[in-house]
Amino acid sequence: MNFFWYKVIFEKGALCTFIDKQKMKKLIYHYGRYAFLVLVFVTILPPKNIAQKEKYENIIPNPGFEQYSTYPIGWFYTGRHFSRVQKYWFSATNTSPDVYGPNVLVPKSWKEKGFGEIKPNKGESFVGITTFGCASEKPHCKEYIEVQLKEPLVPGQNYTISMDVAQLRNSRPVSNLGVVVSEERVLHRNEDCLLNSPVVNFSKVIDSRNRWTRLRSKFVAREAAQYMVIGNFFRDDQTQSRPAKLDFGYFYLDNIELKKVPPILPVPVDKNDLRFVTLRQNKLIVLHNIYFEFDKADLHPGSEKELQQLVAIMENDPMMEIEIIGHTDDMGTQEYNLKLSTLRARAVKKYLIENNISSTRLVITGKGNAEPMATNATEAGRQKNRRIEFRILKMNKNAANKVSGSIISGSGL
Repeated sequence: MNFFWYKVIFEKGALCTFIDKQKMKKLIYHYGRYAFLVLVFVTILPPKNIAQKEKYENIIPNPGFEQYSTYPIGWFYTGRHFSRVQKYWFSATNTSPDVYGPNVLVPKSWKEKGFGEIKPNKGESFVGITTFGCASEKPHCKEYIEVQLKEPLVPGQNYTISMDVAQLRNSRPVSNLGVVVSEERVLHRNEDCLLNSPVVNFSKVIDSRNRWTRLRSKFVAREAAQYMVIGNFFRDDQTQSRPAKLDFGYFYLDNIELKKVPPILPVPVDKNDLRFVTLRQNKLIVLHNIYFEFDKADLHPGSEKELQQLVAIMENDPMMEIEIIGHTDDMGTQEYNLKLSTLRARAVKKYLIENNISSTRLVITGKGNAEPMATNATEAGRQKNRRIEFRILKMNKNAANKVSGSIISGSGL
C-alpha cells in the first residue's frame, strides 16, 4: 500500500467518520474514486463491535474457579472436600486438589514449602494439583480436576483448549499435563493414577516456577463427550522432569477455556430430545439432560436447553399441570436421598416459575433411591438413577401433543 492509500485510510480517522456527511463530502472531494472505494469497503465490513464479539463461548462453567458451592475454610484432604467447595468442578479420584482464594488457610507446614504464595493471574481464586512424584513423601502424587461441560462435544468439530499454568516454587518442572474428555463421568474411588488417553497432552517439560504462562492446543472431538479431566495421565517413569528442591511436580491452574473453532458443525439432535416425545395425560417422561452439582440441588448450566423445552411445553398448553419427580442413586442414607431428591425437584420448579410458569401448575415429589431405573453397582447406572421426571397431571386435549419445532436442538455455543 502506497502513501496515498495510507493517507486516505488514516487521515483524521477517515474510516470512523464516514457517517459524518461533511467530512465524507470533503473526503470524496479530495480523494475522488479512491475515497469512494474505501467507503464501499468499510460499509461491507461488519461493525467493529460485532466483528470482535465472542461468537463462540467458553463451554466450561466456572473457568476461573471464582464460584464456590460452599465457602472454603481450610485445607483439603480428600477429593470430596474439593468437590463440595468448587462449583461445577470435582475430583476424579479420592485425591485432594487444592483451592486457593479468599480466606483459604494453607497449613503452616505446606505454606513453608511455598504453597499458595503466588497471586492469581486473574480474579481471586485458582486451584492446584500434584502431577508427579509417586516416589516422594508427598501424599496424592497424581491429582485430577474434572468438570461437566455446558454442552456435549460435537464429533468432528475442532476445539481449542487453553489454560493459565504456574508451578509451585521449588517443585520439579515436569511434562505431561493433559486433558481427557469422556461421555461418562470419570470417577475412581481410590488414589490411583488415571491412564486414560488424553486428547491434548503438553508433552514438553513445563518450567514456569512461580510465574503464570498460557498453554494452548487444538483437537478434534471424536465423541459426544460431556466431561473433561485435567492432570497427568502417564506414570512417573513416562514423565520427564528436572531436579528441584521439592521432589514432586505441582501446577497451579486458572482461566481454563474450551471453544469451538470454525467451521462450526451442526449439533446432532439428541435421541431423547423432548420434541420427539408424544404428550398425553398421566404419561411419565424422563428428563435425560437435567444435571445437578455433585451431591447438591444446584442446577448445572448444561440443563438449560432441556429446561427451556419444558417451559415451551407448558407455554404451548396453558392448561397443563405437571408433577416434577426427583430421584437419586443409593449412595447415602435413604433419609438423605429423599431430602436431596425433593430439593432437586424443587430446583426445577423454581426454574419454571422464574420463566413465567405459574406455581399452581406445578407439584413436586421426592422419591430418593426408591425407584432405580438401572443398577447402582456402576457409575453409569448410578448416573441414570440420578434423574428428574415429570408426569402430566392435566392437559388440553386440543393442544399440540409435541413441543414446538422452533426450540433448537443445540445451544450453538
